[in-house]
Amino acid sequence: MEKQNEPVFLEKKIYIRRGDKSIISNPEELVFKKTGFEKIKLYSQNLTDFNINGTSSKNKFIEHYQSVLKIMDDLATTLYPISPNIASTIQEGRILSRILFSSCVDNFETYLSDLLFEIYLAKPQTLKSKQEVTIEEVLNCADIQDFVRYYAKQKLLKLQKGSVKGFIKENKQISDLKIITDQEQNKIEGILQIRHLYSHRNGIVDEKFLQYFSDSTINEEHAMGISEICDKLMYLAGIVDSIDKEAIKKYTLATV
Repeated sequence: MEKQNEPVFLEKKIYIRRGDKSIISNPEELVFKKTGFEKIKLYSQNLTDFNINGTSSKNKFIEHYQSVLKIMDDLATTLYPISPNIASTIQEGRILSRILFSSCVDNFETYLSDLLFEIYLAKPQTLKSKQEVTIEEVLNCADIQDFVRYYAKQKLLKLQKGSVKGFIKENKQISDLKIITDQEQNKIEGILQIRHLYSHRNGIVDEKFLQYFSDSTINEEHAMGISEICDKLMYLAGIVDSIDKEAIKKYTLATV
């Protein structure tokens, strides 16, 4: 089917073609409470600034983070009934905080995978390896571009998750950008461990968690105030912004 250059209207959103991508030309404006937590509004504006001339991967990442900030603003009485600096005293608030935090950390890993896919498509030579493929796999693809997409997706499915150090070690396309230092890798690893604890242990500290956070107490609930959660999410967003800008320059990636 031939791609259309005319705008497409869907659920009050207007999609237009830019290169080989469809983008929203009238994104929904986020409106925060005037009396809400100022850090949320400030960080949302920072994310908007980050989103200028970025990759499609970063655009999706930013949209998710801003949606989470909007949820935090809307559900203030549940997420931080006393103060943004104090973990919610409401059980549902602590559960929701863990869910929001985990989803954002998941999206950080998703961004890295999505960016790799963009790099593979822009520079297919980066996919070169001695890995064997079957004749059937090749013949199932319409052309070489179709095969590149197929092979790139297969490679992404095998990526190590849950460890930024392992991810960087496996992928020279990311490590060659020289953005994430050893110190930052350790900090990100700590954030991933909190996500793991929230996703698989309901925040209850175990022995493995103590290896990263020795000041915690085993079998007690680990909880963060919304302010600290926002700080960690913006730290990841800053890493994404730096990676994205360098990747665009190094691999000549398309921007939205």
